[in-house]
Amino acid sequence: MVVSKDGLETKLSADLKTLSGDKSLKTTSNTPPLPPMDYSPEMFIELIKVSFHTDIFENNIGYLRFDMFGDFEEVKAIAQIIVEHVWNKVVNTNAMIIDLRNNLGGPTTAISGFCSYFFDADKQIVLDKLYDRASGNTTELLSLSELTGERYGSKKSLIILTSAATANAAEEFVYIMKRLGRAMIVGETTAGGSHPPKTFPVGETGIFLSIPTIHSDTTAGPAWEGVGIAPHIPVSADAALEVAKGIFNKHFAGQK
Repeated sequence: MVVSKDGLETKLSADLKTLSGDKSLKTTSNTPPLPPMDYSPEMFIELIKVSFHTDIFENNIGYLRFDMFGDFEEVKAIAQIIVEHVWNKVVNTNAMIIDLRNNLGGPTTAISGFCSYFFDADKQIVLDKLYDRASGNTTELLSLSELTGERYGSKKSLIILTSAATANAAEEFVYIMKRLGRAMIVGETTAGGSHPPKTFPVGETGIFLSIPTIHSDTTAGPAWEGVGIAPHIPVSADAALEVAKGIFNKHFAGQK
């Protein structure tokens, strides 16, 4: 028996997920977002250092890990700092491993910019088509012609590592790179989340629903929302990095 608002919200979330099969359809709070922090340049540098992890492996294989996507405008404001302290460490490698095994997502607004680093500037790419249920409109997600820093380009090989925790914005990136044949995916099937949902009130009850309203265009086949993205090479998340390094080492050994 439901005897409290909290109990009702819990029961409603469970029923919605059961009936719809959509893990992103649920009750939520309507807490206003926190105001942006006013960081100094020095604080941004320290924050970036702990938010990104880079390495250079044997055969000049770059490694880049980050566990959350940021909003485009926020990333744009500190793009030069990210390029100087992160990107420049891996951009001149022979191949790259992008580790999204612990990436839980975030806003999708920066996806087109990040994808653009792995394509060439002379040709604009339709990365995805996003369908808005509320308006019925479909919007093309396009690669960007101008970026901060050097592009990795379309010729050097990429492997993206995934796990069952890889979600939302990270899945959109994986989906695009796999669908366009730009990267090999190694690891586990991703979480099957959604694009960032919108919040709607349920009448005057004080209860709010989190409802996904945008999804990748499915006219060319199934997307990733609700089902996840299967890797090209399925292995446990724990083993994915060593498998990826082995693939690249074998490739470069054959060129010697």
